[in-house]
Amino acid sequence: MTPSFEEVLGDISDFLRDGLFEYASSDESSSMHRAFAASPSTLPARCASSVDGPDDDEKCVSYLGKLYTMLSVCPPTVASWTRSGAAFAIYDPESLEKVVIPQHFQPIKFESFVRQLNSYRFKKSKIVNPDNTTFLEFQHSSFVLGRPDLLESIKRRRRIRRKGPKSIQDMNDADLRAAMTDLVQLVQTLHTELHETKALAASLAAKRAT
Repeated sequence: MTPSFEEVLGDISDFLRDGLFEYASSDESSSMHRAFAASPSTLPARCASSVDGPDDDEKCVSYLGKLYTMLSVCPPTVASWTRSGAAFAIYDPESLEKVVIPQHFQPIKFESFVRQLNSYRFKKSKIVNPDNTTFLEFQHSSFVLGRPDLLESIKRRRRIRRKGPKSIQDMNDADLRAAMTDLVQLVQTLHTELHETKALAASLAAKRAT
């Protein structure tokens, strides 16, 4: 079901909390961004040299390096790379949230983890096995097993930056409407994916309870 305009706006604060949107004028990164910070040694050489650079857009996101490492050591019954190495699958979201993620990141809900992947433009697919069990698969053309050198080419979704009073005054009505439309469409997409993920998690929990 498509969320209403009011529901979409109500969810924006959640995405701010989870680190999807960050204010350019903030003196610090969001708490979620700090939670995913990794040492430069986990990143490709060219990436590591730019982590402390002044330009946010040129920084490699250490989150991806830690995600790559997590998948390499994660129990295969919970999550693993696919056979081709071009994607990874999550079989047990609950164990991933409660056991695996806290070993590599600050503990977060599985839904927040999925939103983070979405912000890096991972494509999510729901796979149904012959026995009707399901799992989630995430794919990005530059997130490939054996190719950590490609991580630096993955860019986070464009951030919504807070405008100063002068900048807002310079924007006309058409610009403001266009910016708001883009924001609402993005949040609607994330809202839909969150709904699907919650439904999948509930389905898996129900099957384990039987």
